[in-house]
Amino acid sequence: MRRRPSIRVSVAATLLAAASVPAAEGPASAKAAYDAGRFAEAAQIYEAELAGSGESAALRFNLGNARYREGDPGRAVLEYRRAWRLAPRDADVAANLKVALELGGAPVPAPPWYRWPLERISAAEARILATAGWWTGLLLLAVSWLWRRGPASLLRRLAAACAVACAVGLAGLRHWGALDAEHVVTGTGVNALYAPLEGASSHFTVPRGAIAEATEEQGPWLKIRLAGREGWIPATAAAAVVL
Repeated sequence: MRRRPSIRVSVAATLLAAASVPAAEGPASAKAAYDAGRFAEAAQIYEAELAGSGESAALRFNLGNARYREGDPGRAVLEYRRAWRLAPRDADVAANLKVALELGGAPVPAPPWYRWPLERISAAEARILATAGWWTGLLLLAVSWLWRRGPASLLRRLAAACAVACAVGLAGLRHWGALDAEHVVTGTGVNALYAPLEGASSHFTVPRGAIAEATEEQGPWLKIRLAGREGWIPATAAAAVVL
């Protein structure tokens, strides 16, 4: 994956240390803008590249870096989270996502241990695993039934292994599907209210860059769940991770 180097730095020195980060790889104009410190311009170029060439973990990563250097941790988290969905095993994406979350004071998502293996494969890989496991397993079973001597037992064991692969793929698809409701709070000073009404009582403050689950939408309001609490925020204060 072609991308600029990671910005792994301590939270206390984030903004100062970021000044020494090398320039991004990518389109020459984006790199030139990044080198010159024109991070908003670099971000616009990366967005244009995404619109023209389609989804790319590397471009999402670079866009997140530009947003981060621009001083917008909320939108940096959004782009890093999008890159993570495409490349969940990328250590640089995970590291920068963590730094951006900590800068905004947002919690780092911590899925249960049994879901960790499912987050090591992307949704696209899970789909391939489920499909390939299903059809390959059926083919092996069919051949084993026709060929009752010799390797029939081996073929059935291979078919069983394919069934396991198919099950893992389906579990992965279900896991990623559950994450489709994720939204990143990009606004500042956002308060989650008890009701979708102007003047409603505040329930809790949502950190900038928080990754929350959207559970309901009502007009200009979005209901989110974060750390076991639910509240209503303006829909414009958050953006969906899945486009």
